[in-house]
Amino acid sequence: PQQSSVIVFGTHADLLTPEQLTQRMSQLKSVAKMAISHQKLVGVIAINLTNIYSEKMDQFSSLLYTTNKDVLSNSLPISMMCHMMLAFLKERLPRDMHAISLSDLLVRLMADQDKYINPEIIAVVPLLKTLSERGLIVFIPSEDPNGCWIVLDKASILKKVNGALFADPLLKEYTHL
Repeated sequence: PQQSSVIVFGTHADLLTPEQLTQRMSQLKSVAKMAISHQKLVGVIAINLTNIYSEKMDQFSSLLYTTNKDVLSNSLPISMMCHMMLAFLKERLPRDMHAISLSDLLVRLMADQDKYINPEIIAVVPLLKTLSERGLIVFIPSEDPNGCWIVLDKASILKKVNGALFADPLLKEYTHL
């Protein structure tokens, strides 16, 4: 399967010393590599948002343009069942839900009145794997079905990881990560 492209960027790079920036970028790259197992990491950039004409902003714009061009020319279609699963995940689950376990998803599918998706694990897992391979969700498999997770909102989770890595240590909001 074709890998989707991922760009990770952090802001407030201007507030860090060069040593701190090097350390944080190294940490961010290692976390990103672990978090995006089915996608292709095309770049990790620390941006200074106080200067829109900075070298890093040009690098980010160029990377974004190139990646979008590649994505549009190489995109693969997904099946109708994958569309239905994605619609279920995005429209039938609470909007503030960032992740759900596979066992909880199966329970919700069984309780769904429309019954468009077969709630059997053997039918659901391939759909989740395809959606994950396309970068639409993150499916974290496990040999134990209770240990499988579906991450619905990658942005909020990456925001928390970026916050933990780039936030001032005095900020208590990210100390629990």
